Amino acid sequence: MDPYVPSTGGNVNSSTSNPFPSMTQPVPPTRKHAQWNPLENRIFIAACETVIADGHRNRKCFTKHGWDQLIRLFNSNSGHCWTKQQLKNHWDDLRTKHKRLMELIHSTGVEYISKMGYIAASDDW
Repeated sequence: MDPYVPSTGGNVNSSTSNPFPSMTQPVPPTRKHAQWNPLENRIFIAACETVIADGHRNRKCFTKHGWDQLIRLFNSNSGHCWTKQQLKNHWDDLRTKHKRLMELIHSTGVEYISKMGYIAASDDW
């Protein structure tokens, strides 16, 4: 075992105890990839709608102030500490999925009913 790698107990060297136990801070777990559940998606979309309504959007994305506000809103409402890059990746992913859905709907004659939240098709389908 490497003495410089923290053990599961949080001490640098497992053979000695921490001389400053009150100074240890819990470190939130970090993940390389964010895993989004439906509630987090709704929180993210609501935060995006708020930022857009406040006028912090430029063409396809958000302004610097808009991103700062989005990060603050999302993290405070979700309890996460996700980075701008994670949120931007999710924004880009949602935009791509929305674009593909709209292309599919317009090319196949299928209708999306937003009030009900489902896709309607004729009996021929």
